[in-house]
Amino acid sequence: MWITNTDHVVLDNISIIFENQQIGNGVGATSIRDNTTYLTLKNSYLYAKNIGSFAAFTLSWADYCTIDNNTFIMIDTASICLSYNAYNIQGVNANSPGAINSYNNFTNNYVYQNYMSGSSLGKIQVQAGSNVPTGECNLFENNTFEGCTITFTRNTGDTFI
Repeated sequence: MWITNTDHVVLDNISIIFENQQIGNGVGATSIRDNTTYLTLKNSYLYAKNIGSFAAFTLSWADYCTIDNNTFIMIDTASICLSYNAYNIQGVNANSPGAINSYNNFTNNYVYQNYMSGSSLGKIQVQAGSNVPTGECNLFENNTFEGCTITFTRNTGDTFI
């Protein structure tokens, strides 16, 4: 599922299931991107099994979004489960002003990942790409993470509670 350059959208009680498919090379299998604002994803279910090394869910230039009360399940994959990133975004480059992926709320979610043996991934990743600042003032609150690590390539005031 791709949502691009959209504002004020609510996705409630949806299921997104990927199995044995390599979907989302370089952009994410489910991607909220390209100047999307005020999107809410709530009460939903994302399941990915054996999808290779692609990110299952990305925010790629998405601001003021709410990701609340969802279940994210990753099985037998070398993928990044959730990623805030600045890769392959239309209209954004190293000269773009300000940070992207800011003021998002990731709250009350359950994230489980059983990643492939020998993989160094299996993580929640907040990263910057192409020297673009990413991730100011995001809130991660009351989430449950199993089998995941959280990594930052740049921390710009995100809050974990």
